[in-house]
Amino acid sequence: MRIAGPRDDVKVFGDVYPESASPGDNQAYALWARGYDAFSDIERELTQPALPTDRAAWPKIALLIETSDVRPDLLEDTIRSVMAQSYNGWTIYTGADAATPPHIVKSLRTYAETHEQISLSLTHGSIQETLFSDSHEAYVAFLNAGDQLAKDALLRVARMLVDAPDTALVYTDEDALDAGGLRRDSRLKPGWSDDQLLAGDTVGQLAVFCRKRINELGGFATATACARESGLLAAEDIHYALKLSVAEGLLSNRIQHLPDILFHRRYGAGLTPACLPSSSGYRIASRHLAFWRPDICLMEGTITARLPESAGEEHAAAVWPRVLYPLPAQCPTVSVVIPTRDNPDLLRTCMTGLLGNTNYPALNVVIIDNGSCNPETLHLFRELETDSRVTVPSSGSPFNWSRLNNEAVRDLTSDLVLLLNDDVEILHPDWLDEMVRQIMRPDVGVVGAKLLYADGTLQHGGVVLSEDGATHILRGSSPGDPGYLGQLAWQRDLLAVTGACLLIRREVYNCVGGLDEEFRVTCNDIDLCLRAGAAGWRVVWTPHAVLTHLDGATRGRDVSIAKLWLQCSETARLAGRWDKVMAHDSSLNPSLRATDHHLLLAWPPPCRPL
Repeated sequence: MRIAGPRDDVKVFGDVYPESASPGDNQAYALWARGYDAFSDIERELTQPALPTDRAAWPKIALLIETSDVRPDLLEDTIRSVMAQSYNGWTIYTGADAATPPHIVKSLRTYAETHEQISLSLTHGSIQETLFSDSHEAYVAFLNAGDQLAKDALLRVARMLVDAPDTALVYTDEDALDAGGLRRDSRLKPGWSDDQLLAGDTVGQLAVFCRKRINELGGFATATACARESGLLAAEDIHYALKLSVAEGLLSNRIQHLPDILFHRRYGAGLTPACLPSSSGYRIASRHLAFWRPDICLMEGTITARLPESAGEEHAAAVWPRVLYPLPAQCPTVSVVIPTRDNPDLLRTCMTGLLGNTNYPALNVVIIDNGSCNPETLHLFRELETDSRVTVPSSGSPFNWSRLNNEAVRDLTSDLVLLLNDDVEILHPDWLDEMVRQIMRPDVGVVGAKLLYADGTLQHGGVVLSEDGATHILRGSSPGDPGYLGQLAWQRDLLAVTGACLLIRREVYNCVGGLDEEFRVTCNDIDLCLRAGAAGWRVVWTPHAVLTHLDGATRGRDVSIAKLWLQCSETARLAGRWDKVMAHDSSLNPSLRATDHHLLLAWPPPCRPL
């Protein structure tokens, strides 16, 4: 009888889950992870990675393990996983204090006496501070007893540090190991977004820090003061405070995400689930902001959207931290540009919200009439123009969303431009305040909003890109769903957002040449965002500007053969222009695949050459 091997594991997941499965399905993930590891083993056999021959030229990594009161078997599991590494540029530092049980101290002494790459420090103070000061390697990581590293974890980290020597923090993907050795609770993380750590410890493990950066902050004690001053001394709180300090004020290219599952934590270790923020994290982040950026406020934000009366209810999402960025003393002017044609009911609803239910003071509206002839529409135009904030220029040429917006923006003098569809309904008065707060952050050029269908389910929570085109993430999700790892509950950097409600700096719009008029109907917003990104501006999505969008009511559904052909041709044109960028969208982990309504485990897993 033949024994099943790694190559058999490669096939099983696809047979059992032909359509794949959610990364939150632990049963499916355990099977997927077996295939993931099998692919890694096969890639190792095929590529046979060359290990560094000049050890002195490669980064050295100190692995600091606090062992004040741990189970010896868990400590052994962690040390074994380190000693099995394919890269040997590491040293383990263990520590004990007066409270450490004698049998643990004896075990630690044995390790230190029998392995030259393991040391023991005895202290009467903070074990973690002592270990940091006793170690000297250029890079530092923190482990708990029971943590395990994938065989090539340190090799992959070292290679990244060689390729990007200015890195201050590198982090990897992770999961948990249960008592039976099954993998679960995946954390397949997105790439770095500025200020993402204010939501909680979104970096997690494995996290490797540059010692020089910590010393620049005043050393380990200073860098972790926000946790201690909050009365929080647990290891995970100290490490979270350290991550906040290390990331503060850094350029994004100094924080690297290595999208590979290289860390396995012990299930049941008391960690906060990845999809939920913690109260201790909120306290640490608040104190961090009070010290570093006192003009920014961290709030406990509940995303509540009051839907149209036809929906009949109010929906509230879970409580997550919300960063309230400051508004300038003099609010920048926002010009709202709305193309429309004979949609009087939709336009009236949209304008009622803009003019009567929007708090933002520096606002004007440009309604582009694209050939309306309905008497009701024309009467509405005359009515709206009695408000000094509203103008209604006309354009009778065939519908071209890009050209209509370009013509309107060309004559504007405002600081900011909001592209808005006429089938959008305002749900709360501070929506535009939130978008302006976001766009006034450094290097942010474009901001997108959270858009809901009339029934309260999600229509737009940001756009992810792939070689196949653009996909709205988790379309149709329930109002309170935070998404995988909180992706629908927290502001984040993306490559693109929808043009149905898109705020852009006018200088950015003009700098990149506005919308490409070759994209008459679709893909023009994605292309605009990508050109803004290529020019060095960030694109941000926020869940705290919530509106209803009927999606398709402005121009009608693309159901005719001609319209479907146009949509396909414009998508192909977008992919032809941006194929390399779209194939590497860091906002979606390469181990995941986005469909119209779901986030699934990618199968087969992505190639990860050593």
